[in-house]
Amino acid sequence: VISDNDTSDSTESNPVDTKPVEVKVDSSDKANIEKTIKQVAAGSTITVNMSDTKSVSKDVLEAAKGKDIDVVLDMGGYTWTINGTQISGENLKDIDMSVSFGNKNIPDGDISSVAKNNQYQTISLNYDGPFGFTASLGFNVGKNNAGKYVNLYYYTDKNELEYQNTGMVDENGETKLVFTHASEYVAVISDVK
Repeated sequence: VISDNDTSDSTESNPVDTKPVEVKVDSSDKANIEKTIKQVAAGSTITVNMSDTKSVSKDVLEAAKGKDIDVVLDMGGYTWTINGTQISGENLKDIDMSVSFGNKNIPDGDISSVAKNNQYQTISLNYDGPFGFTASLGFNVGKNNAGKYVNLYYYTDKNELEYQNTGMVDENGETKLVFTHASEYVAVISDVK
């Protein structure tokens, strides 16, 4: 028979915050990131300053896997948000999450087939292949585009642009697009989806 008084033992051995929190940590302190992930409550956000590395650690991914928390990688100029419930890979590894904007890896003729007369942004991810998780890339496309849509296209091995998903541009010019693997992409800014 378990009485109501027995709950104190379980909370002492596993101290977990009961309310969602927002925590900022540095990527250089990997042990603290993992400890924080294990201790925060569902709904929490852990923002990691990635100024000294561009790779998310396998250990951090494994610690977050299955937990309803957001790990935000602040890459300086753009962010990646990974929710622990969206980490599905079995053989997770360190992944370079760095992104280059505006390079010329996709021919202009292929881009114009989807961009038409709209503004666009090319996006190159340094890593190549599946992540093992779903991540949202947040970046700024300018306040002048507030209220518009950003349609994401993946550049396939067949040199075709394949639609992926759409994000909205907020009043600050920020948008978020969803990625599951790294490759070459085009983000087309448009009045329509």
